[in-house]
Amino acid sequence: MHGAGHLAGADRRVPRRAPPDPERLFDRLRDDTDGHGRDPDQEVLVYAADALRSGLVPADLRSALYRALAHLPTLRITERFATLDGRTGTALGIDAAGEQQEIVIDPATGAFIGERTRRTEATGSLPAGTVIHSSSVTYGIAKQPWSPPTT
Repeated sequence: MHGAGHLAGADRRVPRRAPPDPERLFDRLRDDTDGHGRDPDQEVLVYAADALRSGLVPADLRSALYRALAHLPTLRITERFATLDGRTGTALGIDAAGEQQEIVIDPATGAFIGERTRRTEATGSLPAGTVIHSSSVTYGIAKQPWSPPTT
């Protein structure tokens, strides 16, 4: 879905010149995700999470990306104190197609903490509210390969 040159390209490159204006960036997100996913707003959020997860989004573009996401009519704060991997942030999410897709952001620093997906409807033995996917991201510099980074 995400080809080279897109915000979250298959090669994980983030363009040096993404639109800095949140409205233009929002338009680009809509264009890049048009026709993909089960819900257009949720797909924009997933697409943004793909880029944020890469660790390659500089602070100014990350800030513009968060402001662009605010243009999504169905985006809301789903949890003020969401914890992923021992870190607490604010969860922003969209409910669609039986799932709630969320990104979790540190409100003090703007750092992307991670993402999670919950069922909004019971399915089989899974009750509504069950987390079916979560991931967290830690950024830092490692002293040697395959060792944890210092933050």
